[in-house]
Amino acid sequence: AQLLSLLHEGQGRADEHLAALSKSNGLVSALRQRNMELFTRTQMFDSFKTRALLRYVMNLIEGELCTDLHLDGLSFGVREISGLLEKLTLYEANDKIFIVSLQDNGLDDDSVNLLLQLIYSLPYLRKLDIKKNCLSPEAIRRIEDQLRIMEGVTSVIKSTDGVLNVHSGNQLRLAVDSGEQIPKEKVAKEVDF
Repeated sequence: AQLLSLLHEGQGRADEHLAALSKSNGLVSALRQRNMELFTRTQMFDSFKTRALLRYVMNLIEGELCTDLHLDGLSFGVREISGLLEKLTLYEANDKIFIVSLQDNGLDDDSVNLLLQLIYSLPYLRKLDIKKNCLSPEAIRRIEDQLRIMEGVTSVIKSTDGVLNVHSGNQLRLAVDSGEQIPKEKVAKEVDF
């Protein structure tokens, strides 16, 4: 009788643990579903943001207002810069851009190649402002090295405040303002699903 009582008590505890486990699995499943919904909405928002920013640039180009592109603080990232390059080529506006400002966009070392592509594809670019981003000293050095080997460049002089002055002879051809970079750790990190 005592053994049956112990077995019955053990069975009751096992049933309680099984119910708790089942409830926990249900919660995990619900959280997983919620995460998938949030991920889908985040993807939709990112897609909308990219389309809206590129539409803004297209409106500037179509309105002949594209000589100065001030895209500061718009979260203009790698995907948007790539789209910008495509739109400039599509609208044949590469020779109409003189100033591009990409301050405070969270650009990091992954965007260096696109920034260089932007510089090389805009023949009349006089100023590129990339202040307050997350570019490392190595990335800025890479940009400086690539500017030195541009056709027609005779010197690249870096000022104390981080401006890379690109000269062709005595003439200032391009100024790349790369000062006030922020360490990537201090910028809000994206959530990775």
